[in-house]
Amino acid sequence: MGSVDWLHDFTPNALIGIGAEYDTLDDAHWSVGSISGALSTGSSTRWTFVANVRHGSGDIGTQPFDYAVEALSAAATLGGKLSLQIQTRQFDVYTTNGNLPQASASWIVTPHWQLGAGYAHSVSGTLHTRYATGRVDHYGGRVNWFLGGALGYASPAVLDVQTGLTEPSPGYREGYAGLGRTLWSADWQLIGDYLVVAGVQQLTLTMTCTLRL
Repeated sequence: MGSVDWLHDFTPNALIGIGAEYDTLDDAHWSVGSISGALSTGSSTRWTFVANVRHGSGDIGTQPFDYAVEALSAAATLGGKLSLQIQTRQFDVYTTNGNLPQASASWIVTPHWQLGAGYAHSVSGTLHTRYATGRVDHYGGRVNWFLGGALGYASPAVLDVQTGLTEPSPGYREGYAGLGRTLWSADWQLIGDYLVVAGVQQLTLTMTCTLRL
């Protein structure tokens, strides 16, 4: 996979981004273009509104498909420590479609510790998704780390075309952890992600380096 993104801040409270991405998995590949914008306002209570649109297309073997995901979110930061967010995402990818609202909260317990939790539940289409999330972040003097996970159902239900019966959505479990540190004017981050969907296990390790030009 590969991606490129361009960000521009018109003011300290307004940001726009444009990007392009290419992904491949087994015999499937797809390309996506994206545009996003964020606007913040307020002082004691800080409000942030974000919109994101990702559209593209691809194919699985000889079968073409369209890819479209739109998202809107609003977040409020109260007293500089408590943040509340609501988000809605509309999916139209291949045969999967539907809307997935999500509510989440994060709390800065101390300058070094932050806790977060969230819940999502689809309300339409074929998503049949619901899951809860939790996360802990620690900000140290030299090394930052975080860990979290999710539990629920996060795959479309399976329809048996012979019997007409719909099987329940398979279970979804995820756990992840990461370390981050700044070295040589660059931010380094190592993330491990363990995912189980319908009994299929997957472990992903990701190393990222952000250069500050």
